[in-house]
Amino acid sequence: EAGLRGLCVDVSLDTFNIDPAAVQAAIDERVLAVIAPHMFGVPCDLASLAEICREYDAYLVEDCAQCVGGSWSGAKVGTWGDAAFLSLGRGKNLRGFEGGLVWTTREELAGPLREQFERLPAARSGASDRLKQAAVTVLSRPHLWAIAKRVPGLGVGAEDESFDPRPAKLADWQAGLGLISLRRLETCNDERRRLAVILRDGLSGAAGLGCQAVPPGAQPTYPRFATRLTGDEASRRDELMARLQAANIDARAFYTRIMSEYDWMQRDCGEAGGLEAGRSIVTTNLVLPIPPGADEATLYAAGATLAEALCCPR
Repeated sequence: EAGLRGLCVDVSLDTFNIDPAAVQAAIDERVLAVIAPHMFGVPCDLASLAEICREYDAYLVEDCAQCVGGSWSGAKVGTWGDAAFLSLGRGKNLRGFEGGLVWTTREELAGPLREQFERLPAARSGASDRLKQAAVTVLSRPHLWAIAKRVPGLGVGAEDESFDPRPAKLADWQAGLGLISLRRLETCNDERRRLAVILRDGLSGAAGLGCQAVPPGAQPTYPRFATRLTGDEASRRDELMARLQAANIDARAFYTRIMSEYDWMQRDCGEAGGLEAGRSIVTTNLVLPIPPGADEATLYAAGATLAEALCCPR
């Protein structure tokens, strides 16, 4: 929309995050900004990216949608870059039904951002949105996932590639949901971290499976727990996902195309290098639920079901 051209660089096979070495190889004086997502709640290497951006006088923009409350080297994500944003969708660790937030650490950007916000129309007030949010709230409990998936209109389990063609300011009730979630954020993040240790320990010995690596100094938030199939098991991703779903475990393949292949990016997007790691991850990732309301038995069941499926192919 701003007339810019995107350039995709590769990610790390271990962390699933943007690879600073790939950024260093691709960046030059024409680059306006580097956009750094923290995938599945694991912070990317912000120190290296910030240094690269300073060298080339480029903005560092953090995508914090999956990592609110996470940190790198003791500093919160969203504070390393010049600007940051997040969405408040139901699959994020800070939720407010829909919409999002944007902020900046640069005074010269604050005014233009505020002007853009003030140009947005007032929030749409729809009873259907409130009803949908009520349904999502009730059906978000892990044991009700199989029911939620079958409710038409909720889109549970589907990959959402849509954009709102009529963006507007948040309604008061949506902001209220976000504030409730914000008050519970650290408690929920701490619980997810505890559960992630259980899940990681349970899966660490499974042959043909690699868990998303957490670099030293990174404090994740884990809205979901990401793994990828390796070796001979890589071709079984869809089969394993189906077996887990049949056991009422919300396992999914996320981001099933690399960024440059999405319809809304193809026109104005290039690729730096072959993106081999990214192409591998989109065909082999298998992401497990890790809701803060889950008990340890639920996590053990998910790990055991996946480990058993890996050992016992159909």
